Amino acid sequence: MTDVANKSIEGKQCTILWHVDDIKVSHCDAQVVTGVVNELQEEYGKEVPLTVSHEKKHDYLGMVIDYSRDGAIIITMFDFISNKLKELPFDMYGMSATLAPLHLFAVDAKVLDETTAQLLITMLQSCSFCANVLILTSRLQLLFYVLE
Repeated sequence: MTDVANKSIEGKQCTILWHVDDIKVSHCDAQVVTGVVNELQEEYGKEVPLTVSHEKKHDYLGMVIDYSRDGAIIITMFDFISNKLKELPFDMYGMSATLAPLHLFAVDAKVLDETTAQLLITMLQSCSFCANVLILTSRLQLLFYVLE
């Protein structure tokens, strides 16, 4: 879960997102962002300096957030999804003519070994994460269309 804090600085919204040790600071004035980062550096960078990036493209929690187009934010997860697919065992590769083949609903009483069970749980959580990002970005896109 990502936490969010908003604060009005110089009459504009400054947003800080964080998840464990990943932080994203945004404000329309780059000097404000630098000031916030410096404050974070003073407080949390005493033992190990924070890694700071002011690029137009960021890799954040598996998402590539691209600010290079004026008036647009492009969020992709191609690398994240590709890497997750590479983690699948070979016997899980394949194609299906439909999203819900009949065997999907067949009950197999076989108990999975712990390694396979953990892999499947991780994959399902990753799919859920991707779906949530897709829903969020779709809602943002609709919101921006409504606001235009």
